[in-house]
Order: sequence, then C-alpha cells, then structure tokens
Amino acid sequence: MPLWSSEPITLCALFSGSARLTPEVKVLLDVLGEYIGTDRDPRLKQLCAKGLFTDAKLMATSGPE
Repeated sequence: MPLWSSEPITLCALFSGSARLTPEVKVLLDVLGEYIGTDRDPRLKQLCAKGLFTDAKLMATSGPE
C-alpha cells in the first residue's frame, strides 16, 4: 500500500530522570530517536529534518509559554 499514509500523531516518551531505564525501554527510545524526525523519516519527503523536531540534547522545558 505505497499510497497509504496515516494521520499524524504526537509521540512523547516520558520517564523519571532518576529512574533507571530497562534495557528494552532504552533500545526503544534509541530507535525512535534515530528514526523519527530525522532525515531517515519518510514523512519528510526529502526535506531536511534539522530544526523541525526537538533535539534530544536540549534542556527539557515545561512546554510552550
């Protein structure tokens, strides 16, 4: 079904900074971080991902003001 596409969704991964991540959760977050919102994401249709998504290295905020 190459012409099919899903509706956009908002995806969040929340965890306590002091909690230890299980190996399974860490792998999932690593895969999501490398694929979603990067130049490998087919939804961008060859647009550059830079600046379109939050950088994992940025400081977390409480949200828009």
